[in-house]
Amino acid sequence: MRIFLPLVGLMMMAGCAPTPRLETVTAIDNAPYRIGAGDRLRITTYGEQSLTGECPVDGQGQLQFALLGDISVAGRTLAEVRDDLTQRLSTQYLRSPRVSVDVAAYRPVYILGEIARPGEFPYAERMNVMALIAKAGGFTTWANRKFVYIKRESDSVERAYPLVPSLAVHPGDQLRVAQSPY
Repeated sequence: MRIFLPLVGLMMMAGCAPTPRLETVTAIDNAPYRIGAGDRLRITTYGEQSLTGECPVDGQGQLQFALLGDISVAGRTLAEVRDDLTQRLSTQYLRSPRVSVDVAAYRPVYILGEIARPGEFPYAERMNVMALIAKAGGFTTWANRKFVYIKRESDSVERAYPLVPSLAVHPGDQLRVAQSPY
């Protein structure tokens, strides 16, 4: 009986654990992709093999491009970078250059907590939280399956979101699956 009563008390307290204020889940948006440190861009200058290739975006949000040197690209869209490169090449080196810019590899996402294989995972376009959890081997026995904490690159703190299939993951996100209070 001495052991039983404290256990009942603990179980009752666990059931009363507060649920964090959950953020609203918005559908996967169609906003233009914003480049960030850790991305790898594929730049093609048609007819100019020496000005074609893959360029990593460094920690300062810059890439090194032949002839032009360091170019700041963090926070810009692919179209903005394409237009900038086209303009720079046309004023300094080429007549009517045709440039395309695509993402060769996105910056990774991270998942921690009550997951079978926490760690760093490659981002895939239109990835959702459930797909990332599946890549990480699924939940542990103790995982809270009602909400997940996400720290977006644009946020300074992590926020709690309801765990629903439509919850989008963005490149560079840090996710944490908390332990269930039950």
